[in-house]
Parts: sequence; structure tokens; C-alpha cells
Amino acid sequence: MSLLTGSPDADAQAGVDKAADTTGAGENQDDRSSGNGNGNSQWNEGVDESMRERMGKFKDVNGLAKSYIELEDKLAGGFKMPETDEDKAKLFEKLGRPTDAEGYELEGEDEIGFKTQAFQAGLSQGQLTSLSQWFKGVVERHNEGLSEIGEASEVKLREKWGDKYKDNLALADRELSTIYSENLIDRLNKGGFLDDHEFVANLYRLGKRSADDSIGSGGNLTEVDRTEAGQPFLDFPSMQEYE
Repeated sequence: MSLLTGSPDADAQAGVDKAADTTGAGENQDDRSSGNGNGNSQWNEGVDESMRERMGKFKDVNGLAKSYIELEDKLAGGFKMPETDEDKAKLFEKLGRPTDAEGYELEGEDEIGFKTQAFQAGLSQGQLTSLSQWFKGVVERHNEGLSEIGEASEVKLREKWGDKYKDNLALADRELSTIYSENLIDRLNKGGFLDDHEFVANLYRLGKRSADDSIGSGGNLTEVDRTEAGQPFLDFPSMQEYE
């Protein structure tokens, strides 16, 4: 074959090179389309570098899209309170509740079972602290109010009884112990009744009536008249008004 007509070997080699170039271009195009160049995920190259590492768990953009759709569907359903006690306990612990009631820190003695109630309500330590401080303030204001009532009551009773104040107060106290149990007295005290001048004055009247109406040595019960049947009318000094 002459040089003018070309070499068959050279033509064959040129055809092979052209085919190789075409095949390589196709493979590179496939790599760019699939995002799997050299076996590594390159689909997130355009993502900010600060987020790229966390997105590395997704193999391709389809995986990211699927995860996003599942998350969106889950959030659309809203928050649902756990139904079982075990699941509720896990949620409360994540929100800051200790593993048991004794895990709370509370200033002073827990006389009313504050920790137990807080645990059952699922309160965190911060919530319990805030609520206990509020409750402490309520109690202090209540006690201050009782103290003011007690002081005002004392003034009124001293004005009414004069120099008999201590004796009359002692009689009221004895009557209180006679007719009420210790538990009830404690409740009356917490309720502020023992600081009320009307309540104390009534206790005195009851005590005075009991003393004046007693029958026997030292009693003041007297016969003032008799009925048609011959039964005596009795004069009860306690029926009189005491000042």
C-alpha cells in the first residue's frame, strides 16, 4: 500500500483510539450523574462544609430526600404523650426529673411530702425549687397575717377583760384542752382560730359556764322556784351574760 492511500494499520489504530475516547467520556458522564466517582459520594460537594460531615451518612441525594420526608411526616403528627409508665418515666428523666423522689434537693424538712408529689407530677429539680419557693412565700405571708390577727385580738381582749385578762385566758385554755383533742387543737391553731378574739372569748364563756354550773362542793347551782309538779327550777349562773 502506498503512502497516498494510507496505512491500514494506522487507520485501525485511529479507530480504536476514537472508540476509547468515546467510551471514557460516557463513563465520566455516568459518574457525574450517579455521584459515585472513584467509589466515593460526591453528590454533596455543593453543601456547606460545616454540614457536609453530618450528611455523609447518606449515600446519595435520594437518601437525604427520603429522610427529610419521613421527618416531615413525623413532625406533622405532633407530639404524643407516652402511654406506658415506663415510657413516661423515660420522658420525665430527659426533662430533668430524678430517678426517685429522694433525688430532689429541698431546703428544710419535707413535712408535707412535697418531694413525693413533685415526683408523681413529673417535675424537674428546677420546677420543684421554683414551686417550693413560691409555697414558702405563701406560708410566710399566711403566718404574718395570723400574727397580726393575734396581736389585734389580744388588744381587744385586754380592753374587754382588763386585769382579769390572764385569769380568763387561762380558763379559756383549760376549756380548750377539755373539749378538743390534741389533733383538733393543732388544726385549730394552724387555721388561726386560736388567735381570733371571738373564738377565745367563747372558750372562756364555756369554761365559766362549766365552773358555775357544777354541782357539789363549791358549786353555785341554786333552787329558785318549783313547778306545779314540785320539781325545782334551777338558776344557772352561766345563763347570765359575762363581760
